[in-house]
Amino acid sequence: GDVLGRSGGDEFLVVLPNTDALAAESVVERLREAHPFPWSCGIVDWDPDEDLDAAMARADVRLYDEKARRAPSIDLRGVTEQLSQSD
Repeated sequence: GDVLGRSGGDEFLVVLPNTDALAAESVVERLREAHPFPWSCGIVDWDPDEDLDAAMARADVRLYDEKARRAPSIDLRGVTEQLSQSD
């Protein structure tokens, strides 16, 4: 089944087995409607042959990309670039 866990600080993971990115976006929209505060996420499809750390790094890049889009006054490009280079 689906799993929700805390990965540290104010970061959480939602693992949705057998769910592609498009369906995960639908889940995220429902969660946004239910949660009163703004928050960001990074959605990725995880290939079973891919290392979990690599998938998490891709999710972090998408998370920071979304944060940058949602808060244009904050420049997170350097953080995103550093995360991209860690792959």
